[in-house]
Amino acid sequence: MFLYEKKFLLLGLCLFVLITFVGCSDSDTENLSKEFTITTKVVEGLGEIKVIPEQETYKKGTEVTIKANRYIISDIVASYKFSHWTGSSSGKESEQTSPITSDMEIGAVFISTEIEENKWIFNTDDDIKSSPAIGEDGTVYVGSNDGNLYAINPDGTEKWKFTSELSDEIITSSPAIGEDGTIYIGSQLDLYAINSDGTKKWRLNTLSTLHSTPAIASDGTIYVGSTRGELYQINPNGNEEWKFILPWQTGSSPVIGEDGTVYIGGLGPDNLKIGYIYAFEGTGSGLANSSWPMFGNNIRHTGKKGN
Repeated sequence: MFLYEKKFLLLGLCLFVLITFVGCSDSDTENLSKEFTITTKVVEGLGEIKVIPEQETYKKGTEVTIKANRYIISDIVASYKFSHWTGSSSGKESEQTSPITSDMEIGAVFISTEIEENKWIFNTDDDIKSSPAIGEDGTVYVGSNDGNLYAINPDGTEKWKFTSELSDEIITSSPAIGEDGTIYIGSQLDLYAINSDGTKKWRLNTLSTLHSTPAIASDGTIYVGSTRGELYQINPNGNEEWKFILPWQTGSSPVIGEDGTVYIGGLGPDNLKIGYIYAFEGTGSGLANSSWPMFGNNIRHTGKKGN
């Protein structure tokens, strides 16, 4: 009887071991054949997450690399840099490689670097195609397609804005500054002279778009071109002294040489790939002695105040 019970117990033990072994083997086989997924999300800021290799599912043990790429809107406007991982990954290294062992939910945090890379940012209500001009006191003047001429303090705050008098009028011209601080800027149909406090000094209607930046001579005379192909000579009081009608259109801005000669470029016939440059005898002996008398500030177009 005892021998029979012993054989029975031994048989039961073997059967248990066999079942356990087979069960473990099946489980291991199932785990090895199971496939996992990786989901990614930018938790904060702007950027992108790349998974290499890029697949819908991954077998257990597959080496997977996750990489966070910074996002740049513009070197001037704003950019973002990678900060850290969240979720199934951690750490601050922007690139990590590891074998996958389960489903993964990976998040990445990007932080703005505009505070580090930009002194300040000033927003207008539409595009800016105008180039800024800098006043003697450091005030920045710029036109916008929202129809405003903005005066911006050196710290990036708004000093004032002047709104063009015609509705839906855009300003793509760049401002120039006279010796007395008057700001001259063109719009779709007018040339404006604006006092340094933001009030209008005068307005001259040209009936043509002024993309051109005015140039100011040493005697205060203003020269500006229109897209209709006209070069205007205007006295400091806002009266037109003469205009020269070019054969074709011009989007060029006039410049004034050291001897007072006024130069402006013009288009040629539509069917010919040629252009023209015109030289006119000016009234002054050179540029006005101001902080920004024409496009690019000076005859070398350095775009730098005081040089």
